Amino acid sequence: MTATPKPDSAVFLPGPHVGARYGRSQMTIHRWLNDSELNFPRPTYFGRYRYWRIDELERWEAEQARRANGRYSRAAAGDPEAA
Repeated sequence: MTATPKPDSAVFLPGPHVGARYGRSQMTIHRWLNDSELNFPRPTYFGRYRYWRIDELERWEAEQARRANGRYSRAAAGDPEAA
């Protein structure tokens, strides 16, 4: 059995994988980027493709978990109004 290495801060996640990580469409990710209150991490562009740093996504996830009534928290809980 091979252990999966823990990703380091220099690892990037492509746009479709970010959507899959949160169970959301690319349009929802686009909306999150345009929502200043949500403060979703900005992607890095390589050509026309978007990539997110895993460490920034993890920091954002931790912040959302700390927010008592964060919209991401409700979305993760299955609240259809939150997406």
